[in-house]
Amino acid sequence: MLNRFSIKQRMLLIIALVFVLYVCMIIFSINGSNHVEEISLAAVEKIMLEDQKDKLKVATNSLSIAISQGIKILDSESEKIEAIRRAVDGIRFEKDKSSYYFVYKDTTCISLTTKKELQGKDLRDVKDKNGVYVIAGLRDRAKAGGGFLEYIWPKLNAGDVPKLSYSEMIPGTDFWIGTGVYMDNIAEEEA
Repeated sequence: MLNRFSIKQRMLLIIALVFVLYVCMIIFSINGSNHVEEISLAAVEKIMLEDQKDKLKVATNSLSIAISQGIKILDSESEKIEAIRRAVDGIRFEKDKSSYYFVYKDTTCISLTTKKELQGKDLRDVKDKNGVYVIAGLRDRAKAGGGFLEYIWPKLNAGDVPKLSYSEMIPGTDFWIGTGVYMDNIAEEEA
């Protein structure tokens, strides 16, 4: 079959085939790189999320134990509530200072740094825009030994943003404490 072609034409055909093969290898290489990049980013995102969960859990547990030790010598519930408010008031973390602690007794707000006007109010029916019962959900996780809840929550100057929170009971009390981090902070770090 190749006998019909001249040597020059055969050489050009071989060069063309080598070129096509080279282009195919480049395309496969680029696709492979993109796939590896996607897998790497997914792994990094998972690791960062697990790190955030660990950070939330350790920070909440540490403060929970400290509060428990600090209020066990107090007699009245009002004294305990005041001590809890002093302990968590003003604690902010994350680069943008968007994370804070909150304390509840069942679904009644005991301490909320960002909206002190809600202290003393029952927030059982507070839902995010997707219908997730935020306070009741966090209470349930705290009573179950501690746990995480993902929901949508307003962030100052950013609107509604996905948030991950952790809550647990304060040992020796019927109060629970929680904190959270906005997911856009994780995405910013990932970027």
